[in-house]
Amino acid sequence: MEWGSDDIQVHKIKTAHVGSGGWEGWAQVEIMFLLNSGREDSCYVDDPTLRADIVLTPTGSGHSQFAVPYVNHECVVLELKCESYMNALHFKDEVKKDLQKIRGKNIKDRLLLGGCNVYSLAFSMTKEGDVAMESLGMELFHMSDLRKQPPFRLWWSVRQIPPKGKH
Repeated sequence: MEWGSDDIQVHKIKTAHVGSGGWEGWAQVEIMFLLNSGREDSCYVDDPTLRADIVLTPTGSGHSQFAVPYVNHECVVLELKCESYMNALHFKDEVKKDLQKIRGKNIKDRLLLGGCNVYSLAFSMTKEGDVAMESLGMELFHMSDLRKQPPFRLWWSVRQIPPKGKH
């Protein structure tokens, strides 16, 4: 939220929001650098062609982490959708697909030894986007201590997977 409330980022987000490519890909790269994370990693068992937008592990990040046999600590997988002018009509459907993905796809065992939180994050830009996220049961993230609010609202849903072998 702080990243999105910076004056320079606000201008970039508002500009990219109305561009033909939207701002999702750019936001993914920005968040990847901000969190020192991996991006577009294959972590789903059910479909190896599906890639997670952002993957965080405590001991490493990105593709190098997936070369390690197992991650022994909790990891976080993020699926991200950003509402833009060009995708506004399909925003809800795309978020719904991510929700189905995080709830229904199996995560690779190597990421489950310490447990895994799999999030669907949606950045809405319009009132219509907010209503759509509410209708999907997404939770609105509140951060009131920001000096300035970002031009988007952050919605989230999480699937918590306990450490492998523990119930």
